[in-house]
Amino acid sequence: MVESTNDNGVMKQITDNLQSYQSAAQQLMGMLGQMGAASRPAEGGDEPPHHLPTELVDFQYLSGLQQFAATQVTDFAAASQRMMNLMFQKPEQAYQQITRFWTEQFRIYAGVSGLTPDRGDHRFDDPSWTANPIYKQAMQTHLSVRKCLDEWVEGLDVEHKEAEQLRFAVTLLTDALAPSNWPTNPAALKRHLETQGESAIRGIQNFVDDILHNNGMPSMVKRGALKVGVDMGNSPGKVVYRTEVFELIQYAPSTGEVYGRPFLMVPPQINKFYFYDLSPKKSLIRFAVESGLQVFTLSWRNPTQEHRDWNFDTYIGAIEEAMEVICEITNSPDLNIEGGCVAGITVVGLLGSLAERGVRKVNSATLMVTTLDTSAETQLGSLASPAMLELADMNTSAKGVMDGAEMGRVFAMLRPNELIWNYWVNNYLLGNDPPTFDVLAWNADTSRMAGGLHHQILGLVKDNSLAKGEFEVHGKPVRLKAIDCDQFWLAGSTDHITPWRACYSSTKLVGGKREFVLSDGGHIQSMVSSPANRKAKFHVSTKQPKDPDAWLEGATEHDSSWWLYWRDWITKRSGELQKAPETLGSAQHPALTDAPGTYVFE
Repeated sequence: MVESTNDNGVMKQITDNLQSYQSAAQQLMGMLGQMGAASRPAEGGDEPPHHLPTELVDFQYLSGLQQFAATQVTDFAAASQRMMNLMFQKPEQAYQQITRFWTEQFRIYAGVSGLTPDRGDHRFDDPSWTANPIYKQAMQTHLSVRKCLDEWVEGLDVEHKEAEQLRFAVTLLTDALAPSNWPTNPAALKRHLETQGESAIRGIQNFVDDILHNNGMPSMVKRGALKVGVDMGNSPGKVVYRTEVFELIQYAPSTGEVYGRPFLMVPPQINKFYFYDLSPKKSLIRFAVESGLQVFTLSWRNPTQEHRDWNFDTYIGAIEEAMEVICEITNSPDLNIEGGCVAGITVVGLLGSLAERGVRKVNSATLMVTTLDTSAETQLGSLASPAMLELADMNTSAKGVMDGAEMGRVFAMLRPNELIWNYWVNNYLLGNDPPTFDVLAWNADTSRMAGGLHHQILGLVKDNSLAKGEFEVHGKPVRLKAIDCDQFWLAGSTDHITPWRACYSSTKLVGGKREFVLSDGGHIQSMVSSPANRKAKFHVSTKQPKDPDAWLEGATEHDSSWWLYWRDWITKRSGELQKAPETLGSAQHPALTDAPGTYVFE
């Protein structure tokens, strides 16, 4: 009797809600009708002020659209096929989730479902998603589908790597099909009405522009709004040395005294160096200069097909060459060095090679978001099947270089809501310009990767040669345990490219005294966590247990920027204070041109 009473109550609720749905539908249709009227010019009036470009039928448009569509269709088709196969192979788990889905769907139709977006999910912030029954039902159905698919994957008895691949497939599918991405997004409809249809025209223009100029991906930043050397990469300095591979920049001191031991910053080979020199409040270079360090950085040349053979040996040799120049200019026997991500791996290879040869040129190393053990469970590692690695290697080998935009698409696919669909809604549905933001502008200014380096990186992922002691520099294997200089390791708490636990475990592979710091944020945010960021946090610990989670449990949280903590660490290892140089370069290595140099613009 109790169940019958409850069922009657739910059915009554459904019946009552039908009237609300009917009213909401009428409201929605009215808005759509107004949209149609708003987008048509009045009789005898002028055409809308914005017009579609004539390049709409250009070959580049067709090529870009084909590439974008092929990527999406391939991902969705492969994901759907794999999930369908598993559903037939393991029908009991599928049936259980289907039952749960329809049970929840019944509650959604009744208007009694408690499903709500996660706190950090801003796709459904518009009040209509909760106030309008139709929108609420669409939102909750989407959340229910995602919840059931996630639970289905968790319940499968499959290996971790396959489970991670399925989670990735679920993320791609459900995020792409979210109702917030549809033209009926309530925020988009309201903007359409407010602008009398102009937002839709601007959205179409933005879409076509991205097809033509951004490989079919929604732009994360407004192109050309920020200029290198003006808005970013503008710390005063001089190029004091140039080779075919790099330019060496020395920065002008801003203090009367500087530390005697110089500091070399090595940017990743796949990025432009001015990541270290964004707007003044986010510039690690400017911060280091103001801390009294003699700062140098490398600006890598953007490789072309003629540089296809550049590899780790090329870049390690380039760093050694730059070190000799720096030591001559500063009259110092050694220096401190920094490297992040791929540059961190390169610096570790350099340190191992120097240790094997008994050369003591590096006093300390700062290694940021660097993973040495590729057997660690990471999202990228889980998705990198042998066939995928071989295909990527063949593709780059044929072209000689890997375009930076291709790498950007790979990373964007790992966080589609934040890095794709967020901009889809902003640029196309709302008709807004992409944001103007220094980090995003730098991220969009991609570099190519030489085929030789790409081949070796894929080899590291496949063979884990660094951790196994099989990585070679100039034909000789390097032993990481032979490294004996002090090291400062930084990782990001939410980094999805080089997860912090993998970074922490990597510290156990090398010798020397090691300090590990966990910054709050992702792959980029963790590094660009300046004192100006009031929300900055980091963890440190005097103990270094084997287990990363045990380290975190015993670590102390600090409500400030790790830059300040690092400044104390690096200055203690930078020698004595001395009078700052009046000119940059030396008689042997005179200044060639102003920073940021020329290679950064290639």
